[in-house]
Amino acid sequence: MIRTFEGKINDIGNFWYDKNKYAEAIVVFNLYVKAIPNSWNAFNSLAKAYIKNAQTERALICFEKSLEINQDNTYAQEQIEELKRLLKKL
Repeated sequence: MIRTFEGKINDIGNFWYDKNKYAEAIVVFNLYVKAIPNSWNAFNSLAKAYIKNAQTERALICFEKSLEINQDNTYAQEQIEELKRLLKKL
């Protein structure tokens, strides 16, 4: 199976994410966002890593960018609503 660059970089980020190495995953997902800035999936992946790394505000920004790129991204819509609720409680 031939993997695209996008697929490979996402796999590397997920490798670290799955090992609970969120700072490392964030580094990779940031490269992903810089390399492919129109990828809603890149922003979703980065946002999820930010959440796990207790960086809620950054996660919110990434989910909003993901939704801007792909308006049909219901996962991002749900996460934005949840993060906004959490941030109001702080």
